[in-house]
Amino acid sequence: MKKSNMMLVAVALLMMAIAVMAADPAAPPAGMPEMGPPAEMKQLATLEGTWDVASKFNMSQDPAVPQWMESKAVATYSYACDGAAMLCNYSGDPMMAGMPGFKGYMVQAWDRELKQWQATWVDNMSGRISIYTGTDDGKQMVMTGEDRMMGQVFLSRMTVSNRTETSYDWKMEASMDGGKTWFESGQSKYTKRK
Repeated sequence: MKKSNMMLVAVALLMMAIAVMAADPAAPPAGMPEMGPPAEMKQLATLEGTWDVASKFNMSQDPAVPQWMESKAVATYSYACDGAAMLCNYSGDPMMAGMPGFKGYMVQAWDRELKQWQATWVDNMSGRISIYTGTDDGKQMVMTGEDRMMGQVFLSRMTVSNRTETSYDWKMEASMDGGKTWFESGQSKYTKRK
């Protein structure tokens, strides 16, 4: 390579290096999502803290003949991942003699690429991770996912409604026919501690 061409290449490389160094070092590379929580996560801010939960669950094998069992629990919510996720640690009293208390753990987040709410749930009864996705129209959040119990695969739908800063209602429904019909399998009233 001639000296003049080498000099042009060196100058071009130097100019590229100066341009890279002059760019904002805090800016993410082109095409990368911004760091930190999506703005939608602010909608969950009132959840932070400890909540008392009064529930009842349908323990019947026949949806047409519900058998409700009441339960009390405590749910503690906290942000994680710099506010990009909300964690819920759920700890309930035993619903039947000789059984341990019902315990569960949820992680909830807004997927900024898919533009939807997502949640995972695991508890000490199923021992599996369930995944739910859904929407929030400002009045209620509705999330749906596939569940399994005692060899059966079915759809579950969670609805959160009547939200204030100190209380909300939660309802769980199940569908055994792919979402054509639904029956209520659980309901709870959450009340925030002061």
